[in-house]
Amino acid sequence: MAPEETVRSDASVLIVLGVAFFLIGLGLLLGGYWGLTRLLPPTLNTVVGALFGLGFGFAFLVTGFMYTVVARSSEELEVGEKGVSVTRDPLTGEREWIRAEVIEAATVRRWLMSPWLKGPRYAEVELKVKEGDLTVDDRFYVHLGREPAPVLERLRECLGPKVEVALGS
Repeated sequence: MAPEETVRSDASVLIVLGVAFFLIGLGLLLGGYWGLTRLLPPTLNTVVGALFGLGFGFAFLVTGFMYTVVARSSEELEVGEKGVSVTRDPLTGEREWIRAEVIEAATVRRWLMSPWLKGPRYAEVELKVKEGDLTVDDRFYVHLGREPAPVLERLRECLGPKVEVALGS
């Protein structure tokens, strides 16, 4: 499968899961709200059930929202002669590159909300960049694909000791 197809396939899975979690969360929130606002005298069971519904509803709603955001906004991690690229220019669609010499530190972590258990298809990349007096520390969600080893090896070659990879197993 080509890299573009892998990105689309994984993003489609995340979007479907995101919408499903969002709808389940909405249903649980509405059920919890209904449980608290019924006209019947409240009992301990209905109040506890309604509060659990509200709590799980909120958690599912946030999870669905995050899945959708990551699926729509993440790019593949690219490492090349120009440096490291984790985003695209929204106007032109061209890759935006960060030169390796201005990167002070880079950390690649497994995205903890990832639904894939066998391998890290998405990661959270934290970059600390310093250019002149300006220091920027930002996090990006990137797609690593089904085989992240080659791109992570290129990242280690490009940044050397400035990169930390903590993907786990």
